[in-house]
Amino acid sequence: MHHKYILAFITVLLFTACGGDAPVKPLPEIAKLEDGRYNVVTAKRNGKATGTLDKAYYIIKGDSAFTNLTKTLDSTATKFAYKKNKITHTDPNALNFVVSKMTSDSLILNTELQGFTFEISFEKVVSNDNE
Repeated sequence: MHHKYILAFITVLLFTACGGDAPVKPLPEIAKLEDGRYNVVTAKRNGKATGTLDKAYYIIKGDSAFTNLTKTLDSTATKFAYKKNKITHTDPNALNFVVSKMTSDSLILNTELQGFTFEISFEKVVSNDNE
């Protein structure tokens, strides 16, 4: 008799455990990247804070970028294509990104380098055109 209860309990556990993963929510599509200079505020490597990108920046002007976020951390000027939240640079040394968020004063980019995933948060630099 106890075997029926145990079997029923295991069956319930199996059904609740096999409910499936939660669906992955797609990123809201960002139509256009805002021109400007963005400096790194925080960066995470594989989900943990890292200071290796503290002096990194990303400058957007039309379809061009100037950045030190490259595979060698050297500064480079490069053209890029932007489509469906993906930034693809023409310079093979420049890192390509997925834009996960952009507001009027911030930008969050994701990339992968040497098997590590990075989430990089930027703050837009407010320029004073009167200087």
